[in-house]
Formats: sequence, structure tokens, C-alpha cells
Amino acid sequence: IALGIHYAVIVHEQNLLIAQEESLKVEQTRKKLEQKILRMQADTLRFAELVGHQTEKMTTNRDALARQFSHIMAFKPQYMQVRFLSSNGAEKVRLERTINGVSRQLNHLLQDKSHRRYFQEGIVLQPGTVYLSPLDLNVEWHSPQPEKLTMRMATPVSADNGEKVGLLVINYDGVALLKELLSVFEDTQK
Repeated sequence: IALGIHYAVIVHEQNLLIAQEESLKVEQTRKKLEQKILRMQADTLRFAELVGHQTEKMTTNRDALARQFSHIMAFKPQYMQVRFLSSNGAEKVRLERTINGVSRQLNHLLQDKSHRRYFQEGIVLQPGTVYLSPLDLNVEWHSPQPEKLTMRMATPVSADNGEKVGLLVINYDGVALLKELLSVFEDTQK
């Protein structure tokens, strides 16, 4: 009987240790995700401010904005798309990452995104706030793309005079995000 009790105590202590380790992993993953989202939100707000300063140029020439987006994506490989949508949901400038690098979407291929949840919820926000979408599939021309898991950050863009002129949307690579979070578990197991 004493041996059985001793064995039960050891098993119980091992289970407690495993539970503590798992709890630590979950907490580390939560912190990493929280830090990642805070950096993404800060980027989104900073980029929206840049876009806002260029709204006068944008009505006549979108090339300057496309160059800005290209520079952003050069240093942020986890960004799948960076877009500016008008206040009615029409894409005005869109850059996306492909296997060949970053490319600008031709004007005749820009889409109306007014029906999408991220537009509807993002455009009504106050400037300085960021909409964070659930992790889901990217959708192009009303068709989900199973190979492109994404999370979107969106914030209203205001002109220098304070007028809301549209929405900045950044699509974050969801697979890269999940791999980063899984690495926390792998790191804590070493």
C-alpha cells in the first residue's frame, strides 16, 4: 500500500509539473501574439498617417503611394498585401507579395471591397484605432484562396484637414504568424 501511495504522489507531482510547463508555454505564446499584434497595429497607424499626408497627390497620381507601399513591403516580408481603399470601399492602390516579389495590381484589376467585413467595420472606426480581423482565408474576386491564410489590420485614413478619405488595409501572412507562435512551444521544449 505504501508503495502504491508513493507511486501516486510521484505521478501527481509529474502531472502538476507538466501542467505548469504547459501553462507557461500558453502564457509565452499569448505574450508573443500580443507583442506581434501591437507592432502590427503601430505599423498600420504609422502607414495610415503617411497615406493621409499624400491624399492630394493620390487623386492625380497613385505612383507615389505605390512606391511607399513597396518600401513598406520590402522590410516586412510577413505582409501579403498593403492596400488603400476609398471611403466607399474601392481599392485605389494595392500591392501584393507573390512568388516573384512585390507587385502592384493594375488599375483595371482593383476590386470593390465594400461588402467585406474588414471594410465595413474598419471604415467606421475613429482615426487612430485599428480593426483586427479574425484569422481567415484571403478572398479575391469573391473566391477564397485556401493557400493564403491571412489576418487583416485596417484603419481609417484622414487627410491633413481631418477628413476621412479611406481605409488602409494590411494583410498579414497567417501561416507565418502561426509558425512564429508554434516556435514558442518548440523553444520551451529545448
